[in-house]
Amino acid sequence: MTVSEYFKTHNGWQHKIIVRAGKEINVIAGGARLFVKAHNKKLFIVALKYEGEDTYRYLIAEDLSWNMKDVMQEYTLRWLIEVFFEDWSGYCGFCSLAKQRGYDGSARPLILSLLFDHCFLLHPAQKSFIENGKPLATLGSLINHAQYEALSLFISGIIHHENPQEYWVSIEKKYERCFAYYVHHLNI
Repeated sequence: MTVSEYFKTHNGWQHKIIVRAGKEINVIAGGARLFVKAHNKKLFIVALKYEGEDTYRYLIAEDLSWNMKDVMQEYTLRWLIEVFFEDWSGYCGFCSLAKQRGYDGSARPLILSLLFDHCFLLHPAQKSFIENGKPLATLGSLINHAQYEALSLFISGIIHHENPQEYWVSIEKKYERCFAYYVHHLNI
């Protein structure tokens, strides 16, 4: 018997679960601890259907001691985890530009990422979200915001300088010296 056939004969019942920002929603869900032939073991399967959906989605837990409410509640966090991994891979070195491989290549960016996340909790925008009970901004969006702020201050400094053209030329010279240093020492 397939899982979908099983849950056609064992309909779920109405539950309330809490999603992001504390919003409570209604779901139809049922659960059973069943032997799953494809995995060759007994698993805890939860059939879950949100309001307006016609078909169940199936959640599987290996730990048979969990209860159905906890499995459903933790499932609501799945996209937050996906956002974290997306953010982490794009902004913390897990992409085509990763410089370290293996254990060091994964452990060091993780530690750095968690430190950045912790530091960005002090960002004024993030503090506002925390105080107002809103979902927090991702590390990537805060980095983009900080980059914009830095660029804006940089441009403002040039515009408001007493001699903007001369100031710009001095910045270009500093950049060229810095770039030449990296080309020479890194053999680019």
